[in-house]
Amino acid sequence: MAGAPNGGDFVNLGATVMRLDDHQVVGWVSRASPRSAHVFRSLIARNTAVRHLFVAMFASLAADAMASLLLAQLLVFGTGTRPGPDAMLRAVLFATMPIIVFAPAAGALVDRVSRQSLLVFGHLARSGLTFACCVATVHSLRWVAYLALIALLGLSRVLYTCRSASIPFLVAPDDLVSSDSAMLTIAMAAGPLGAALGSVAAWTDPAYGFAFAAGLHLVAVRWYRKLPADLGGRTARARSLQSVHQWRTVRSELRRTTTRLAIVATAFHRLLLGAGLAVVVTVVDRRYAVSAPGYAMTLGVSGLGSFVGALAAPRTSRLPWLRHVSLACALPGVSFFVAALTDAPVFAMVSLMLAAFAFQNLRVSADARVQGAATGESVGRVFALYDMMFNLAFAVGAISGLFLTLVCRSGLLLAGISACYLGGAGLASRRSRPRRFSAKATFP
Repeated sequence: MAGAPNGGDFVNLGATVMRLDDHQVVGWVSRASPRSAHVFRSLIARNTAVRHLFVAMFASLAADAMASLLLAQLLVFGTGTRPGPDAMLRAVLFATMPIIVFAPAAGALVDRVSRQSLLVFGHLARSGLTFACCVATVHSLRWVAYLALIALLGLSRVLYTCRSASIPFLVAPDDLVSSDSAMLTIAMAAGPLGAALGSVAAWTDPAYGFAFAAGLHLVAVRWYRKLPADLGGRTARARSLQSVHQWRTVRSELRRTTTRLAIVATAFHRLLLGAGLAVVVTVVDRRYAVSAPGYAMTLGVSGLGSFVGALAAPRTSRLPWLRHVSLACALPGVSFFVAALTDAPVFAMVSLMLAAFAFQNLRVSADARVQGAATGESVGRVFALYDMMFNLAFAVGAISGLFLTLVCRSGLLLAGISACYLGGAGLASRRSRPRRFSAKATFP
């Protein structure tokens, strides 16, 4: 792994395994180095490979956002019916399902194939699929567009897992939080740009938009070719190992306290965020009567919160992990309680923005913990399962929230979400307190 730290760096990172009775706490990523606060300039200036990765990511994610908007216009909004809250949530869940379905296979593929080759050929395939959408638009072949959309969503999961699993091979361990924060920030900057280009293409000619997006994927291929060949993935010798041994390694990785706490914290937070999104969309729908500005504001404030949360992650990651979890749950817990008391759409949207901020902020630190704790031969599968869990939690939360809005008042649901958030904050705060133990019993 590139940039392995020396012994002094491990002291600075808090790479100490402390044993409190029978409870082991592994916390080397719980405190980020001061260098991690310089997310963009310092990281890009001193690491050429990361610079190439970020350029390729920006091009491919802008193309992805552009194609996604054009496909939504073609398959969802181009049907002549005005979408209600249930249609909007179905669209979100339709985008989430491939993440859940393809995640285990994506992790296994990323650990068995050269990751640099997978990034190159995967984006070549995405370029071809996007151009197939162009042909489907010209000839009005909706079924081709549906098949291309499913393939693009599945392939995007493979490539996302591949990028995330490659990061530990490009940066030093104390730069994991900074690089993950920068990756999410670039993704959220490329998304609006791609959506804006897609809106222009939808207004003029969608076929040209799909062709341009396919060209952007080819630009990404050019930059992915410049990455080092050694980004992990199984060699011919490693591929000869039996899959039973491989999955035993993954199981042992998932039993680590660091990985387990990251999975539980992000899944819990994402579950409540999905339920909150369903309730807030319902509140906004009642106020704006299914008008587009209402939905645009809801998605806009959520995206703004996620963007700021990713930017702030390198600084907040200096907090001890469980204290970070406690604060990430307390902030939306208080805001949703205020929204429940007022029952006003403005406060509901502000609460959703703060919940998105807190989750994205927590997720960056959790990503770094999972990447740092997993070994090189299993990081793809471990990260894919971690990613699948919090996306599955989001889908369950959104579906549950949608059904509960049919039988309960929105104010009561917001109060329930607030109580769950505050309960999680209290539990994390309690577990973060150091345990009292007998030195004589521990060190006989």
